[in-house]
Amino acid sequence: MSNNKISSQDIKMFIYSLLIFFIEICGCIQQSLLTFGYDIFLEAVASTQWILADVGTIAPVWFILATNKQLRQEIANLFDFGGNIVHNIPIVTVTSMHTR
Repeated sequence: MSNNKISSQDIKMFIYSLLIFFIEICGCIQQSLLTFGYDIFLEAVASTQWILADVGTIAPVWFILATNKQLRQEIANLFDFGGNIVHNIPIVTVTSMHTR
């Protein structure tokens, strides 16, 4: 038997999907406005395209951070509340040598 209850995570993922869908539709509209070639459309696209690109790029990361309690706790554990980085974090250093 399947459980048909809608969880809060389902609602969050639905909102996330709507957000990404809206950003993609806006990008599609912007690209279609470029085909008209009118100066006012070109100016509107140029002034808003970078905003859509930025939101479309960072939205998944911030949404995951906002909806995942365990991830937020782990990130908070990296820093103590005094603002100092906890010193037991392993740091990996890589050295590369360039030869001609």
